[in-house]
Amino acid sequence: MSIVIQQWRTGMIVLCVGAALVGCSGRSSGVGDVEDIRLEVFSEVPAGCDVVEEAVGVSLRMVGGAVFDPDARLGTTPGGESHDLQCGVTFEDPIPAGDVAAGSPMSRSVAIRLAVNKTGTPVDEQKALVDYDHLTSDAVVGPETVAGVGQDSMVWTEVEDGSASILTKTRIDNLWIDVAVSGRNWQGENAFPTGDSPQLRADLRAASDTLTSALATTLPPQLPRTELGRWEQLPDPTPHAETTPPDYVDWNPCTLAGQRAEAAGLPAEPRDRDPAESSCSWRTPEFDLIVEADHQGFVLRYFDPDHYRDPRRVTVAGRDAMRLLWKDSEDYCLLAFDTPFGARDDGLRMGSVKIEISVEDPKSVDQTCATLTRVAEALVPSLPADR
Repeated sequence: MSIVIQQWRTGMIVLCVGAALVGCSGRSSGVGDVEDIRLEVFSEVPAGCDVVEEAVGVSLRMVGGAVFDPDARLGTTPGGESHDLQCGVTFEDPIPAGDVAAGSPMSRSVAIRLAVNKTGTPVDEQKALVDYDHLTSDAVVGPETVAGVGQDSMVWTEVEDGSASILTKTRIDNLWIDVAVSGRNWQGENAFPTGDSPQLRADLRAASDTLTSALATTLPPQLPRTELGRWEQLPDPTPHAETTPPDYVDWNPCTLAGQRAEAAGLPAEPRDRDPAESSCSWRTPEFDLIVEADHQGFVLRYFDPDHYRDPRRVTVAGRDAMRLLWKDSEDYCLLAFDTPFGARDDGLRMGSVKIEISVEDPKSVDQTCATLTRVAEALVPSLPADR
């Protein structure tokens, strides 16, 4: 007497003893056998992030809120292929034109990853997300199941370097939808924006829920499907075309030499020229002044409480700037201008210009900053454009 266990598409287990039961057969006799299960699976993810953007367009506007930029595109980040697509976008306004209330957004970043499991695996044999190894790491806070989204969905918080992100992972058959949302909120005047607070976490969670729901509802009906046998593999993937971010523009601060410098009360010729560092410096009997351009993000470069303090939004020669003091010195004052020279794959604009002054024998920080403002008034009209 032979005993054969057969699993059908419905997941029903049939115990066959000999051939006495109707519908029973040997293991290799055809459709319905364990080895011959046919699974309908997703065969590809969207061809590009434009499809994803269309699926979450209204949701992205909600996520961006006051800092939403209609010209920012959901860009393809490196590594995309027909089985794996990664998209990202960042909205930010580091130097707002007017007053901002505490708790209002300064930036929002969204990262979306869509991937298909390339191996035919029955749904009931796939590992539950609650057992996902990463959820046991020290960086993970409060993982919980999301009801009513896909066949399995989990959301959790991760905190790194004082900044929180809300991450959601959802499975629909062999399709994985990963969403990560992060950002910063203003804390009021003369304070750096925060990357973690109860209100910010609530804002990010709402954004993550909205994006995940939109993706899980809109995308699956659009994606192609195929049949795979148990443990059968999808064909090798084909690479996706990646969006090409604009080239970075180089700006040499030493172009301020000559008449522009003299109009600001500086010597016509700078003391030091450093093309490698994109900086130029001048010396007068009263102070030293340096103008420097870089391709870093404004927020990472200047919203740094380990180095700076007392951020203040100011207007100089009609241009908005952030005035900052060094954390551990009364001798320096600087003006930081948001002048993007290019963008990353996720759309984050990179680039800024600073004008910084140091005084040998300062009377007060206010006086030092007043001197800086007076000099900068003549230089600012020649700086690169802001965003």
